[in-house]
Amino acid sequence: MDMDEKNIKNYELAFLVDGEDDAHEAVKILNARGAVIVFEGPLKKADLFYPIMKRNSAHFGFFHFQCEAGRVLEIEEDLRLNNKILRHLIVAPPILPRTASFFRRGPRATSAAKPAEGERSERTDRSEEFPRRQEVVSNEELEEKLEEILK
Repeated sequence: MDMDEKNIKNYELAFLVDGEDDAHEAVKILNARGAVIVFEGPLKKADLFYPIMKRNSAHFGFFHFQCEAGRVLEIEEDLRLNNKILRHLIVAPPILPRTASFFRRGPRATSAAKPAEGERSERTDRSEEFPRRQEVVSNEELEEKLEEILK
């Protein structure tokens, strides 16, 4: 079956495997279903927050790949049925314009640069958005106020 250019989409596969050699299982599955691996992330050993299949650590890896949209469910099923792959997740990354960047920031203010008199720093302006904490009131004072209200 030939891949139609219009139907090819980009995906990312993240997975956990028990051993370093088991990562090749994911590659075999992708290749068997006609996917083209564009980028292979490094395999890293990670301690798990909770046991998965009675294991407390696993190797985490990820691939960026391209394939037909209809093949993703088949790949998902093959990954689910493979016992060497502990967990997996396939996502389609959002399409962003090339100029947009989530990490782009303006110039950072240094500690030497202080706001001029009459100007407030950005941090002070943001702190005014949140209400200030109220004073701690004792139980006796609360009971007195309740009695006044109920009268």
